[in-house]
Amino acid sequence: MTDKKGTYFDIVFQEAGRVWTQVFLPLHGIHNVQNALCAVAVAGTLGVEEQGIRTALKEFQGVKRRMTSVGTLNKTPIFDDYAHHPTAIKAVLKAYRPLYEGKVFVVFQPHRYSRLEGMFDAFSHAFKEADTIVVLPVYACGESPVGKTSSQDLVNTLQEQKKHAFFLETLDEIQVFLKKNATPHDVIIFMGAGTISDLAHRLPDEVSTRPTHALS
Repeated sequence: MTDKKGTYFDIVFQEAGRVWTQVFLPLHGIHNVQNALCAVAVAGTLGVEEQGIRTALKEFQGVKRRMTSVGTLNKTPIFDDYAHHPTAIKAVLKAYRPLYEGKVFVVFQPHRYSRLEGMFDAFSHAFKEADTIVVLPVYACGESPVGKTSSQDLVNTLQEQKKHAFFLETLDEIQVFLKKNATPHDVIIFMGAGTISDLAHRLPDEVSTRPTHALS
């Protein structure tokens, strides 16, 4: 079970009848639950008792740039996530989709021309759970754009799939677009491994009061 605070799940052990119910993790997504189960297995092997493990999971705040709350824009929540691979994008969107009754807005910065080109088909199908996708220029990371697949190519392909996809280049353009289209019932997710995190943290008109993650 999941809500906006996090995820509740049961752990069924191999020993007959041994079950931990309603374990709470203040993160979302099956991928985070799977990671937590690995941590539980290690902790149990090291002799940590059930209550200690439950407490550790309950108090864990995640790591920086993994579904990090950065604030709101006109009361619309904004999150920052490192997802830049199609599989990670799908996992994050699948986690967010059930939590908001409104639309899911994604602001995505492709990372490297070679990755966008080599995995173009996967990227073009990674945003199924998003309602609106804003694509920024590719973060080149030293690569030349000459003859390479571009962000506009991705937008064109998403539009052919009847997705609401747009190519925007600046923070001002993004801010105007989101203020015009997003509502408090929606969610805005910034995704990418380049400079997009800086944009995400510059956008909010109200900064998040959630704890700052300790790791990156």
